[in-house]
Amino acid sequence: MKKILFSIVSTFIFVSTLFLPSSFAQNYQKWGLPDGAKARLGKGWISDIAYSPDGTRLAVASSIGIWIYDTGTLAEVKLLTGHTSYVNALAYSPDGETLISGGDDSTLRIWDTHTGELLHTLEEHEDRIKDIAFSPDGKMFGSVSAVSVSASETIFILWDAHTRQLLHNFDYGEVGLPDCLAFSSDSKWIAAGISVWDVSTGESVGRIATYNPTSIAFSSDGITLATGSDGEVNDGEVNLWGARTLEHWQELGHHRGGVNAVAFSPDGETLASAGNDNRIQVWDTFIGENLQTLDGHTEHIQSVSFSPNGNTLASASRSEIIFWDVDTGEQKQIITGHTHNIISMALSDDGLTLASGHQDRTVQIWDVNRQTKQHTVPSTDRQFPTKLSFSPDGSALAIASDRWILHLWDPISREFLWTYEDSFYTEYSALSFSPDGTTLAVGVSSWGTRLLDVGTGKRIQTYDTSDPRGPVDISFSSDSQFLAIVNRYDNDIDLWHLRTSRKIRTLGGGKVYSAAYAPDGSTIAGGVGNEVWFWNVRSGETLEKKLTGHVGEVPPWWVSLLWVPYVHTVAFSSNGKTLVSASTDGSICLWDVDTGERKAIFMGHTGPLVDVAYSPDGRTLASGSSDGTVLLWEVMSPEFPQYSVDVNQDGVVNILDLTLVAANFGEQGENASDVNGDGVVNIQDLVLVAAAFGDTPAAPEIWNLNRENMPTRADVAAWLQQARQVNLTAPTFQHGILILEQLLAMLTPQKTILLANYPNPFNPETWIPYQLAEPADVTLTIYDIQGRVVRDLDLGHQRAGMYQSKSRAAYWDGRNAVGEPVASGVYFYTLTAGEFTATRKLLIRK
Repeated sequence: MKKILFSIVSTFIFVSTLFLPSSFAQNYQKWGLPDGAKARLGKGWISDIAYSPDGTRLAVASSIGIWIYDTGTLAEVKLLTGHTSYVNALAYSPDGETLISGGDDSTLRIWDTHTGELLHTLEEHEDRIKDIAFSPDGKMFGSVSAVSVSASETIFILWDAHTRQLLHNFDYGEVGLPDCLAFSSDSKWIAAGISVWDVSTGESVGRIATYNPTSIAFSSDGITLATGSDGEVNDGEVNLWGARTLEHWQELGHHRGGVNAVAFSPDGETLASAGNDNRIQVWDTFIGENLQTLDGHTEHIQSVSFSPNGNTLASASRSEIIFWDVDTGEQKQIITGHTHNIISMALSDDGLTLASGHQDRTVQIWDVNRQTKQHTVPSTDRQFPTKLSFSPDGSALAIASDRWILHLWDPISREFLWTYEDSFYTEYSALSFSPDGTTLAVGVSSWGTRLLDVGTGKRIQTYDTSDPRGPVDISFSSDSQFLAIVNRYDNDIDLWHLRTSRKIRTLGGGKVYSAAYAPDGSTIAGGVGNEVWFWNVRSGETLEKKLTGHVGEVPPWWVSLLWVPYVHTVAFSSNGKTLVSASTDGSICLWDVDTGERKAIFMGHTGPLVDVAYSPDGRTLASGSSDGTVLLWEVMSPEFPQYSVDVNQDGVVNILDLTLVAANFGEQGENASDVNGDGVVNIQDLVLVAAAFGDTPAAPEIWNLNRENMPTRADVAAWLQQARQVNLTAPTFQHGILILEQLLAMLTPQKTILLANYPNPFNPETWIPYQLAEPADVTLTIYDIQGRVVRDLDLGHQRAGMYQSKSRAAYWDGRNAVGEPVASGVYFYTLTAGEFTATRKLLIRK
């Protein structure tokens, strides 16, 4: 961080620290990004955790890679990327030198734990990896995968840890469908689901008399084997077995909905089990007594792991990791920032605020510039937020659920404005605001499309459809007079005239999955298969121009979800020159509409694309995925000049940038101070710069406390007045106003103070700073060491504020009242401001 040049008073230092960004904490958002991406929102969802053997690191298998945390500080240390899909399982080698991960891409990857380097990739499995285990002696590791095509394929492999060669491999007929692995403490046996094998011979030792367990663990003393079941057959049981005889010893208890994880403490005396009831049970393995029930997670727990010293238990749900004190059962620490699967997304028209709907039924609100989460909108009805849409002015967010309830939420007050409830079990399939902001179109299964009044939430009109599943997409014309509805069943587009409620024509010619009106209203673009087609709105004719260039191949781990690639999202920039299209093949294309040229292609999510949002100004492109993250892409559209909030390009967003914008107020044309690129420098640009204070791309300094750079209190008060008159409700604009209010408060002293002159000693001139808590007549008197008046400075009537820069502080040129230079020595200066009086010492040295 750059050093702040002048520390004026401790109050200034304290206030400035309130705004210091957690720049280190946010750096991880730029780790391991795909080509063309500039930031990532969220850290993906969690599937497994593992302590390093020395307990200093916690590895977290996530949907985007392997996160490594420092267990002392909980800071992110590394993000290991290389898997092309979700990472499901982890295992540290006993010496801590390597880490093995397995994912949905069917690969095992071996990492150097010191450097994070990928050492080796093993591709013998044919389907996603479900679990990995290292033998305690470090000589072997095992891996199990799912069954993809053939019941005779290899699904369980035992590996030599040093040569990475296969020792034994087993198919479905030999082991069934194992979901979990565990080695015995002496490394002689390995359990894969219900089957137990001798690792030296590859021969079966026996089977556990239970349905395929979801989790399994051997105690460190080699006496006990623990299993947890999925709840479908054995009702989420936790059982103990004799490790050598495989005899059933005891049923400890149940987890409602199933058990996802069991883990022994290092001494083997306790067992932790966790599951879909969001609870952790801690058991005494000798007497079978329940010692503790740990409540704190709000969703299913995926994994548990004891620290090597046995003092701490870590538990992970999809979105958080909690560290528990084993003795007291109290929460010690928590890691947040991981995000559940994204199922919907929306971007405000100014590109500054993004909303993402998640599988945990919450909606996350993000500041795009600062790349930070602003707020979480909790579900009030326990429904999934399947569709999201911002009003054109950003003052409202529509949140539609998968079951008959729609909310309109205010991002400023963070309150629900109204709730619309439809018929029981109705599902909302599409959502769109009219450009004038007065109408909300809602695709409704079984009913077609409803038009709602944004102000009241009342239904205005319904357009019927023969499709019981509802429309797949809805788009308004820019004048809010026409509505294009993409029918899921017929795969065509119906155009409706809203004033007359009349369907004017149907556009088709292929299987249409998405549609968007061009800004001039003359054409409609739509996704047809994996291409983009265009239609003339007036004639209904299909234009010859077609945009092709998506990848067209469905990645193998998505096959079960997405059978045929198709373009599910299209959107125009506000001038209609650029179009973005997103396909289920995972590719996002940026097109020149006039030439049909593909200008860019973006790929990089580890899961299927859920939605893509393109701000009308062409500045922001965001993509959301079921991998639980939003990627922000670097889009450089020549028709929209890209100016930075770092106006002077010094790598810092601070007071200097504010004053530069203010100095250029009214300037038109190309200008670095025109931050929003609308052709004129005004208060909106200044507020956007204020909102970006602490933005990590131009971090890290917030307030620059150099006396010469600080604006006056009157300046900031005037800026605030202008900003409030603009009356923009977008969250980022409101955040900028908040920063200006805080700056004004910082420039409004709580008390009147006389400060030390600078420079001191001096020759031949000095400046004497002060601050006024209230307006006053101000005088400054210079005395010699005998108390005789040397010079009187009448500073006149001054407003409350800071008087510290050379242009505002009191100035003394080292001369007496008749203009003669005074002699070297000690002098005193007294400030009188109303009833306030204070005296300080200065030194002239010649």
